Amino acid sequence: LIYLPMTLFSATFYPLAALPAWLHWIGWISPLWHAAETGRVVAFGQPAGVGVMVWHVGYLAVLIALGWWSTCFLTRVQLHGVGWFSWLPRAVSDPADRVLARVWRVLERVVYPGSRRVTPGAGSERLPGFLVGGPPPLRRTWAGPFRVLNRDLVAMRQFGWMPVLTGFFEPVLYLWSMGLGLGGYMGDQPAGGLAVPYPAFIAPALLATSAMNGAIFDSTTNVFFKLHEIGTYKGMLATPLRPRDVALGELTYALLRGLAYSVAFFIVAQTFDLALSWWAVLAIPAATLVAFGFASLGFAITSFLTSYRQVDWIGFTLVPMFLLSGTFFPLADLPVAVQAVVQVFPLQHAVELIRGLMLGTVGWPLLAHAAYFVVLGIIGPIIASRRITKLFLD
Repeated sequence: LIYLPMTLFSATFYPLAALPAWLHWIGWISPLWHAAETGRVVAFGQPAGVGVMVWHVGYLAVLIALGWWSTCFLTRVQLHGVGWFSWLPRAVSDPADRVLARVWRVLERVVYPGSRRVTPGAGSERLPGFLVGGPPPLRRTWAGPFRVLNRDLVAMRQFGWMPVLTGFFEPVLYLWSMGLGLGGYMGDQPAGGLAVPYPAFIAPALLATSAMNGAIFDSTTNVFFKLHEIGTYKGMLATPLRPRDVALGELTYALLRGLAYSVAFFIVAQTFDLALSWWAVLAIPAATLVAFGFASLGFAITSFLTSYRQVDWIGFTLVPMFLLSGTFFPLADLPVAVQAVVQVFPLQHAVELIRGLMLGTVGWPLLAHAAYFVVLGIIGPIIASRRITKLFLD
């Protein structure tokens, strides 16, 4: 929520003047903008007055001084137990520290409800009735995945809404930054035989990215943590739950998060009139299919990983897939060899599917893109359940 807007709105990809005036303040307060402007003057010999250079360098120097002082002060507070207001007279510092501690506890409980004391079973009272109940029935029923989903929903409620909120804002910030900033330079873009405004061109791709983000992070990092660090699945399999129940329950939770991201982003896109066809009503079901495909793929891959270093490979793969899958420019702008590689990426199929629906360029190729994710949704749970069986039950 801090460094991403600082990157996107600090004249990194286009001049700050390309943004509306009401967004310029983000660049002015960002150290990245001051550093970029100073670097451009030094690297390219751009003309700049002495006063401008003093302003940029002075701003960075002030941040360095404040950062050094605050680091030293916070180290004393954390390691030596010194109060925040220890530099004031004791009659003032002690009450001020107590007030600050109470305010901090209130904010912590709002952002992370799990910090408050809870009684056993707390958190399930507000969940849907069909997710709450007694122990799961024995084998050969479909109630098992709902018990796993119930556990994940209660855990999310304990950990708070901040991790979910940050994942939603990433594509929205990209839409505002690229759509408003680059839109004036890029002009209309070709898509399905149409020439569409640049914001309408990137909005479907960012909707697909929302579905991917919501699904892939829950089915990779979170699954790995439960699988290898805290033994959640080992405890589940000591109950009547089966590996298939665990896999389907986790995939359902990842799908719901991807669906929530997609619906929220679709509302934002509709606010800016970026859906150009009535076919756009099918974009949410398509995003649900995309989320399920990515969740299945992520869970299957994570079941083979053994260290957090290997989990980082997934993030390393997502970045080029996000940048090269026709998100910000047509795929035809890439070299033919690169196009052949990109067309294997699942995000490229998701972008083409949702873009065709939101722009109304509907045809038989969209069924092929949808079939791609149907296959992922079938194969992923099978691989994941077999891997869990091999890890814990063999």
